[in-house]
Amino acid sequence: MRRLAVVAAALALAACQVDVEGAACEVPGATAQCPSGQACGNDLRCSRRAAACDGGPCTPGQVTCSAGGDVVRCDGTGDAVCGGTWTQVADCGAGVRCGQRTPGADPECYCPDAAGGELWVDPVAGAPQGEPAPTGAREPAQCRYRALSDALARAAEGGGTSVIAAGAAPAVYPVAADLVIPPGVTLRGDDVPAAPAARILALGDGVAAAGVTLGAGSTLAGVTVRDDAAPDAAVAIRTACAAGDPARVADVAVAASREGGALAAGLRLEGACPVALERVTVSGAAGPGVAVVRELAVGAPVTAEDSVLEGNAQEGLRLGRGDVTLLRVTLASNGGAGLVAAAGADGRLTLEGCTVRDNGATGVVLEANTARVWIAGTRICRNAASPRGAFTTKRAVGGLYLAGNPPAAAQAVGFSGNAVHGNAGDQVLVSGSVTAWHLDAGADACGAGRNVFGEYAPSPARGLVADSAVVSARWNGWAGVVPAPGIDYEAITGVSAASVDAVTYCDPPAAAELVCE
Repeated sequence: MRRLAVVAAALALAACQVDVEGAACEVPGATAQCPSGQACGNDLRCSRRAAACDGGPCTPGQVTCSAGGDVVRCDGTGDAVCGGTWTQVADCGAGVRCGQRTPGADPECYCPDAAGGELWVDPVAGAPQGEPAPTGAREPAQCRYRALSDALARAAEGGGTSVIAAGAAPAVYPVAADLVIPPGVTLRGDDVPAAPAARILALGDGVAAAGVTLGAGSTLAGVTVRDDAAPDAAVAIRTACAAGDPARVADVAVAASREGGALAAGLRLEGACPVALERVTVSGAAGPGVAVVRELAVGAPVTAEDSVLEGNAQEGLRLGRGDVTLLRVTLASNGGAGLVAAAGADGRLTLEGCTVRDNGATGVVLEANTARVWIAGTRICRNAASPRGAFTTKRAVGGLYLAGNPPAAAQAVGFSGNAVHGNAGDQVLVSGSVTAWHLDAGADACGAGRNVFGEYAPSPARGLVADSAVVSARWNGWAGVVPAPGIDYEAITGVSAASVDAVTYCDPPAAAELVCE
């Protein structure tokens, strides 16, 4: 009975107990040292009022990060319990971090660092230089750079190896001054597969020499470079590199003209590093689509693959100096010749699987010797004729013009598997050579290397003319079936010889071989 009485007394005491406020505590806002329902106030006393403070007790002027990740400041006059009211200073937003970036400084909103060496650019959602400062992080979008120039500057400092042009398509990136892609850095659109029309670099009037300049090991890919207001002396893309890794341009369109103006060239390839052009389209330049003026005549080659040089006011490509190889390249509808190796040109020229058509002057023009001339599997058709020749007398030639002596080295001249047809004037004119140009398809028989010459009527146009020149063109197909002098070929002026006869010839071109496309 006595034990039951003690238990009953204890229960009665508990039922009458009342929580007392004012117990001492040490950490404002904390509840661990206080009774249930109370918190530690700024006065270091437990109370229910302290637990009800908006955001917890604070010291006026205090800046911190809220539970939601925003920057907040304690505003108020110094209430003894709550101290003040938490007020949002900065809404950091989703993905942006809040924290103390500099020791001793107040917390701030800041962007996460860019990852994987990629610096992302968005011309609309990206941020200008400000608060929070963009880092080029992919997400959130507000941490991307807004300007390509800012991202490239960061890459030049070692902050990244790829600048990614992103944003809702079509995205236009204003180019207010010459962009320089540092050595080893890539500037590309983020589309997979590449969609150049969705990423447009718009050149403004602040551009001086070139919209984009590449160094050794630089890459430009997946964009359109469009002239909006650049000076007419500028070019869209330029390489300016010392010896080193190749500069690469891939899946790029150059729109070099606008109403009232046009760039001096689409691409100007200078420097001494190799250059690779892959799936590049160039149109609308006031000069050539591509101008090649390299520091080296041989070596550090320029290679263009699966590209189109079309609708430029002058040549599709003009070679001043350099080692150039074109693979499956179309040179079409340019105002001048399709391709010119200019007088005094120094270098090598290779065309394989190319199409040269519908140009406003001779399709392919070699005005002077080069170290190597190799043309294979190429169609030269429907080009306008231009008067050409090494001497006073000129011939109208629309297909291929070869001036001077051929390159002297072994295996320096190749001409096989080509179709030269439907051009105005002569299809091929060789002028001013003492040593022979060998346009022979095979050593001693018809084969896969057979060239065809066709659609060269009316007279006086010929399939081949030697003008004070020596040329051999055996084992080829001619429109006249059995090649005849004065009809299919002709040697004129001075000491000339055209080695074509009624024995060493092949089948005439079939209709399918004369399709110009």
